[in-house]
Formats: sequence, C-alpha cells, structure tokens
Amino acid sequence: MDTENTEKDILKLEKEREKHITKLFWFALEIAIIFLVPALIAVFISLEFFSRKVAIVSLPFTFIISWVIVIFRWKKLNALLTKLDKDILELKKNKTNAGNN
Repeated sequence: MDTENTEKDILKLEKEREKHITKLFWFALEIAIIFLVPALIAVFISLEFFSRKVAIVSLPFTFIISWVIVIFRWKKLNALLTKLDKDILELKKNKTNAGNN
C-alpha cells in the first residue's frame, strides 16, 4: 500500500517537473522581452527628449538591469526544479528501500 502511494507521489512530482520544464520555453521568450523592451524604451525616451549620445550611454544600463532580472528569475526557477528533482529522488530511494524490506 505504501509503495503504491509512493509511486503516485513520484508520478505527480515528475508531471510537475515536466510542467516546469515546459515553462523554460516560455522563459526563453520572456528573456527576449526582458532585453528588448527596456532597450527600446531607453532609446525612444533618449532620442525623443535628449540626444543620440544619451541613447548610446543608456543602453549598457538597460542591459545590466535586464541581466539582473534574468538572473533573479532563473534562480527562482532553478531552485524550484532542483527541489522537485530532490523530492523525486528521495521518493524513489524510499520506494526502493521499502521494496527491499
């Protein structure tokens, strides 16, 4: 009976992990947007209200800000996937140990 519940838990966690892996595709698109939108806004505002030099100087700042956002988002997603993998591995170990007894 316990082995059956463990197997269900493993399947549930594996499905959840697959769902999050699918989110990685959307995360890649999100990264493109994270880099594109601030750069376009910076260039538009700089060219509209200031000069071309200001637009060129503002781009490195938007690039750095975009990387900071991406790193924080990646750490959050990676921590979640790591936890799921750890839980799956632990349940599989428990299942194996219960089968040996």
